[in-house]
Formats: sequence, C-alpha cells, structure tokens
Amino acid sequence: MAEEKVSSVVQAKLMPGEVVIGQTRTNISDLVATDKRILRFSSNSFEALDYSDISGIRYGTFRGRKISSRILVVFCDLILIGIAIGVWGAYFDESVRNVTAANAVLISIVCGVFALLSIVFVFAYDYGYYRIESVKIGKNMEKYWSVRYPVFNSARVDKFFQAMSEKGGITFNKKK
Repeated sequence: MAEEKVSSVVQAKLMPGEVVIGQTRTNISDLVATDKRILRFSSNSFEALDYSDISGIRYGTFRGRKISSRILVVFCDLILIGIAIGVWGAYFDESVRNVTAANAVLISIVCGVFALLSIVFVFAYDYGYYRIESVKIGKNMEKYWSVRYPVFNSARVDKFFQAMSEKGGITFNKKK
C-alpha cells in the first residue's frame, strides 16, 4: 500500500518513523491507522491507542436504518401518496373548481419523487458501527468500551479496518 497523504494535524501527532497505513472520515471523527497505533481525532479531542493495548475491534454493518425509522418513512410515503390521490379526487370532483390537471400532475410527480427517494435512501444507505473491545491501562487493568460509534459510509470504514488488521496485527472481528 502506498504511503497515505496526511494533513498537518495528523503529521504533528505521529511519532518519528511512524507510517500512516489507512485513514478515513466518519460522521463523528477521523480515524487514522499507522503501523503502530490507531489515532482518533474528533472536534475537541485526540486519542491514540497502541495495537498492543487493544485486544480486539468489533465492526458490523447493516443496510439502512433501524426498523422503526423504516416504518416511519413508509408511513410518510403513504401520506404523500394519499395527498396525490386526494388532489386527483378533487380534480375529478365537479364541485371543486380550483384544481387543474396541471396542478394535479405536478403534485403527483412531486409526491412520487419524494416517496421514491426516501424509500431508496432508507433501505440502501450504508450504516454501521465499530467498538473497541478492550484497552489495557497499566499492567492489569482493562477498560471496556461498550459505546458503539456509529459510522456512515461503512464501505470506506470497512477498508480502513481491514488495513489495520492486516498491517497492525490486531484482533479483528467482523460481524455482518
């Protein structure tokens, strides 16, 4: 793998002789993998974890969001379709005079496009999480990280973790 281009912020945190083997940006932080450790930059903090101090990284992805948000989107799509049907009903109702065919077609197209885009977005968007299983602090103590960091665009993060596991020698568990 060719040496990665790194920003001056990352360069300032590298130890002498340390080489960046992978980096990616997530929705909450920037992750940088070097040949010796993981660097995590967020808006107000910096964290470095040596590979020897990490017993494992678990990473999982799933397509789309949680089922509750899927149901909400489908419900909103049904409302949009109902609006379009209502406009067409008003067009064919002779007692309503303000609805023209052009208005009915335009509203139907807008409702249909929003309904399709929201369904495609919710069912096809990559979403995942990563969790560092344990970090050694001192000689005997271990700190368990139960917080799962949410990650959008999980394909990039997947490649990032693969590079870390191949070149860094850490335990890497992937769950789909």
